[in-house]
Amino acid sequence: LTTNSMDAYNYFLRGRDDYEKFFYQDAQKFLKKAVELDPSFAVAYLYLAWANGHLLEYKAREGAYEIAKKYSQEANEKERLYIEASYASVIERNPGKRFRILSELIEKYPEEKYAHSELGFYYEGQEQYPEAIEALNKAIALDPNFGFAINQLAYDYAQIGDFKKAVEHFERYASVNPGLPNPVDSIAEMNLRLGKLDEAIAKYKEALAIKPDFYSSCEGLAYSFALKEDYPETMNWVGQFIERAPSPSAKWGGYWLKAYFDYFLGRWSQSLAEYFAIKKQAEKAEFTYGGATVDWITGYIYSDLGQFDLARRSFQGWIDYNFKQNPAVKTFITAQDSFQRGWVDLKQGRIDDAKARLAEIEPLLPGVDSANIKDMTFRYELLKAEFLLAEGSIDKAIALAEKIVPIDPPLMNTASLAVTNQPFLKDVLARAYWKKGELDKAISEYKRLMTIDCITTGWAGSMKKKARRPRPGSSIKNSLNSGRTPTPAIPMSRTPRSAWPP
Repeated sequence: LTTNSMDAYNYFLRGRDDYEKFFYQDAQKFLKKAVELDPSFAVAYLYLAWANGHLLEYKAREGAYEIAKKYSQEANEKERLYIEASYASVIERNPGKRFRILSELIEKYPEEKYAHSELGFYYEGQEQYPEAIEALNKAIALDPNFGFAINQLAYDYAQIGDFKKAVEHFERYASVNPGLPNPVDSIAEMNLRLGKLDEAIAKYKEALAIKPDFYSSCEGLAYSFALKEDYPETMNWVGQFIERAPSPSAKWGGYWLKAYFDYFLGRWSQSLAEYFAIKKQAEKAEFTYGGATVDWITGYIYSDLGQFDLARRSFQGWIDYNFKQNPAVKTFITAQDSFQRGWVDLKQGRIDDAKARLAEIEPLLPGVDSANIKDMTFRYELLKAEFLLAEGSIDKAIALAEKIVPIDPPLMNTASLAVTNQPFLKDVLARAYWKKGELDKAISEYKRLMTIDCITTGWAGSMKKKARRPRPGSSIKNSLNSGRTPTPAIPMSRTPRSAWPP
């Protein structure tokens, strides 16, 4: 490591260790001490940028990246490549450049475990899970106790439907990290995704007993109780998230989640007021992404309220932000824009306009990046099925809806929970059956939407082809858990992130 200060070096090691344990506040504290002692300690600034991102301190994150980049030329080659790869991803928004740099890093330093794990995280963000698994296995082969990579590998095995290996690696992760909360939290999340809600709740509480300020477990508890339709407990754990989060920026995700559940529970005016307050705070803190996420969700709220001009204006704020910030996924953003416009058009009864939006999306689909193609395909087909039903083509609506492959269950963070469950109701097939008079099929579909099938659901589209793949419940009473998608225009992974992707 490029530093002449042993004290700075020791603080860096402690910060990196806490970062890999997901103790982001502690990591930030020690990394700040490292760079105070050595203001040119480039790789310490890199880890500080990562910790800042997890704590939603985006302005501080970007500042740390810039300093890391500034001093990277004085660092050794290996550190420089790590810094340039991450800088390309977060600041330059250029995933292709990140991949090229990581490939160069591995070619020059094949025995470097962090290089292989970073490549694994890149592949995961692109939803290239077999490649992610291969890269993470190489990292673990270099260090069999590399818990950070073992945890991620378990998630990736689950993504391809290999639950036996997922369980094995979660247990291995716990065995090499005894007494830490995140292994317990990871096991809790797997139980939740398999529909074992009581077991998930017990594990989340166990994680909090180990470390009471491990606030991300509160998010899992809130979602678990929401799936049990115990909404007082849901809101209790959202409140616990806010109370236990270590900083105002970290609490932000909790406030966002509270407003979201108020929206879900029909308290629309209250939800809007909360979101307006959140956006005001985001603007004051120059947290542009935070404000943009409020534009995104209020677009749906205004659509449900029948305030269509306000809905379009809100959605436009989100799209404008993403065109500026995410040029690498321009095709996806363009398709998403058409979907949101089409959704509002359908709500307003403008059938011809919705049809035009569908015509805009279809030729874009082949060019959507791998991280977002499943999500965009699902939304396109959902909108098309709704359009067909609205124009009275009931048989065509049924034929399409029966073939829709649902998106995967959400990750346990605010971004994924919200995106996965928007729009709330995905019951177009049930309503099509009802309109055709096939009430038994409509009932069966609603039951399916309200059920987590722990045998066939999985975390991704990894099962053998069927006419339809059962998905976790999403309907009138239980519309939370219809599948995982990336944050709109920002590919996500479970590189264990806290609330929003850094």
